[in-house]
Amino acid sequence: QIKEIQAYPDYDRQLVLRIASSYYELRRYQEAYLLYRDLHHRFPGSEAGDQALYSAFSTSVAAKEIARAFQDGEDYIKAYPKGLYFDVLTAQLAEIRLNRLEYDLAVEIGERVLKLKPDHSLRDQLLYIIGFSHFQQERLARALPPLAEVRDKFSTGRFAEAAAYWHALTLLFMADYAAARDDFARFLQKYDTGLYSEDALYRRAVAEYGLSEMDTAKATFAQFVEKYPGSHLKSEALSMIADIEAGAGQLDEALARYNAAMGCAEN
Repeated sequence: QIKEIQAYPDYDRQLVLRIASSYYELRRYQEAYLLYRDLHHRFPGSEAGDQALYSAFSTSVAAKEIARAFQDGEDYIKAYPKGLYFDVLTAQLAEIRLNRLEYDLAVEIGERVLKLKPDHSLRDQLLYIIGFSHFQQERLARALPPLAEVRDKFSTGRFAEAAAYWHALTLLFMADYAAARDDFARFLQKYDTGLYSEDALYRRAVAEYGLSEMDTAKATFAQFVEKYPGSHLKSEALSMIADIEAGAGQLDEALARYNAAMGCAEN
């Protein structure tokens, strides 16, 4: 059937796209892929060729032909740097690298794409991937600028909350306790019931402890225990309170708190 379609030198481009799309919907990915690639080959630089090459990439992803998808993506970047699907395809490439824990490659594609197109419509997503990937590779100082840009310049975007959390956590891992404390405090003001709010409150207390603000840290840990009684971090929070009480000479209170922490850990 594919050879019959290809035999017509002037066959309608949109018709072939629809046929390929039908193959795709039927999960006949190989047939769809061959038609998409052939259409791009026949009409390079055209709108149909643009759509066909992006569709070939999407088909490779759907078929879990990941190595081929990466090649399709690179072919698209080279052929259509101003293409209709450039932004969504390049963001998908970076996302796939991230999901595969290929952090260095995620950074490479993200930084390369933003250099090619600084006004990328999904700039916040690429910056978040770059910053998060640097964090995962323990390049903490390099993680901060992209995460801060997402947090500050895309504050209503879907990556803002995550970027703000990881920025604060990066500061904590760098032992910049004052900056981390303030970052977590600002985070909790905006995202008190968000996805990361539980961990952020605990980390804020850790930063206060790191600054030797013992009374404040104790109060924040206690707030955490009260607000999140079922948290997997409850035993750690109780142990931190016990450490503070022991350091203040409150040995009976500390012992009772340690016992409570052990009870949580056992449960």
